Amino acid sequence: ESSHYEKTETSRNWYGKKKTHKRTRHDVTNKVTEFIAGGDINLLSRDDSTYEASKIATNKNAKLTSTHGKVNFKAVKNTTFEQTITHSKGFYIKHRDKGYTKDTWVLPAIHIGGKLTVEAANGVSADIKAKNGQSLQNVLAVLGNTPETAWLKGLNDNKDIQWNLVKDAYNSWDHKSQHLNPVVSAVIAIAAAAATAGSSLVAS
Repeated sequence: ESSHYEKTETSRNWYGKKKTHKRTRHDVTNKVTEFIAGGDINLLSRDDSTYEASKIATNKNAKLTSTHGKVNFKAVKNTTFEQTITHSKGFYIKHRDKGYTKDTWVLPAIHIGGKLTVEAANGVSADIKAKNGQSLQNVLAVLGNTPETAWLKGLNDNKDIQWNLVKDAYNSWDHKSQHLNPVVSAVIAIAAAAATAGSSLVAS
């Protein structure tokens, strides 16, 4: 699901300087599927089973099976874009464009009171989130100490596991520009020309 916000405000001070302020924000957040039960959870499929940032929770055991395909644990990406543009017009014309974009990957969250079993004819694929320079073992150690991702550490014992790396991203900018108002420049030019003409008359 997505949300969009946009607001523009304009103000003018006592000597006529005009300032426009525009703020824009756009968010995209993925809805996730939840499997929650008080007893055992058994999810069986013939072909590939894909859990995109799914939440699986039970105080008992959970078994995920694909008889002829793969079991895929996929992360989903939530994005945020925010931008503020300020434009003021007075003696100088000033423009500022400031903002950021952020991509956040959300992994499946599994809370199991008992045992998690994953069986797939063609192996298991799992997205894993890491920072720059982190090794797989370091990532698994960190995620293994976090309740909702501790299950990932156990997957490493599966000989058919395929890890896929995803990374959060953040980018920001702050661009500024300023130049003399053309109207002011014209007034200065006229005044300079008049002053020059006056000097010429005095000289003659």
